[in-house]
Amino acid sequence: MIYLDNTAGALLSDAAKAAMNRAMDHPEDILGNATRIIKEHLGVSEGTVIFTSGATENASIASRATRSWSESRRVVVSVMDHVDTLNQVLSLDLLGVTELGSVPTKELTLALSDKAAEVVMLTLANAETGVITNFKEAADRVKLVSTALVYLDARHAPGRVRFFTLPPSVDMVGIDACIAHGPPGVGALWVRDTDMIMPVTQGGFEQGGLRPGSVNTIGVAGMAAALQDVRDHEKDVYTRLDGLRKHLDDSILAVSGVGLTFSEAPMVCCTSNYRVEGVDTRALELVLRKQGIAVGHRSSGLHHTTANTPLMKYLYPDDKVSSNIRMSVSWMNSSDDLQTVAQLFREAVGILRNDFSKAP
Repeated sequence: MIYLDNTAGALLSDAAKAAMNRAMDHPEDILGNATRIIKEHLGVSEGTVIFTSGATENASIASRATRSWSESRRVVVSVMDHVDTLNQVLSLDLLGVTELGSVPTKELTLALSDKAAEVVMLTLANAETGVITNFKEAADRVKLVSTALVYLDARHAPGRVRFFTLPPSVDMVGIDACIAHGPPGVGALWVRDTDMIMPVTQGGFEQGGLRPGSVNTIGVAGMAAALQDVRDHEKDVYTRLDGLRKHLDDSILAVSGVGLTFSEAPMVCCTSNYRVEGVDTRALELVLRKQGIAVGHRSSGLHHTTANTPLMKYLYPDDKVSSNIRMSVSWMNSSDDLQTVAQLFREAVGILRNDFSKAP
């Protein structure tokens, strides 16, 4: 299997495996070590790290953060946010996106004009397209015109966004271990001030009552080791991923009728989203999987539905079928892998276009 769905979850690294094995025999100060590594990764010394089950729980806790609870509270999100963020609340303001994959600051300002929004949910990079958003500009705008709290989904920062620095205008940051070659089912939420956090569940006094329940210390050890491994080799990892992605882009975009979504926007170094004219990419994904290639054409939360995500609906409102497919490389892939993918992709697109043209 050639695995090119590393945005949904990357394969477990050797460093993470080794750390998890050690943690089973030597569980001393796992949380303290992980807290230090996460803060170093974010470039902060203050604040509190809450260990969670991953990105969905991060978004759930963050969306309920508040300075003063109100039944009429509102949450502002963008179509660029992950579906696990969009599905957190019913009462939300949904912002659009610019041609460069940015949050429109005029729309954002308007959404905050009545001062009712409690939280603005931002993403560092979009999971479907790999576009790096204007998160810093957006966070600064929030603080300029409102008192709303700002959450940043930074699951795609480790080893994928070079020179990431946390803006002081951000109040909460979410990290997901499995995106950084750590174990699935574990993540972390950094908060600048714990007074803003309202526990999603009730229970014991673990983590100061901010997230009751036993912490997955074995998973946390794997997450910390994966983050440290990426940090120790960041330049090499980034350079390799960027080279692999560009090699893949050159091969895939050489196929007639294939384009790159947000072609002029800044991108993470591993992910591309291709628009394939005349092909239902749900069928294309199935054909490639039968050939031993794992890819994703929607964000991971919707892999097994027939609906496009809010972002794809926003960009292509007239689409009757899905015409976009995502590929995301990792440093575990090789140039030979990508050569094979490009060849099978070209053949599959040709077959599906021929069938599509014959359809009634």
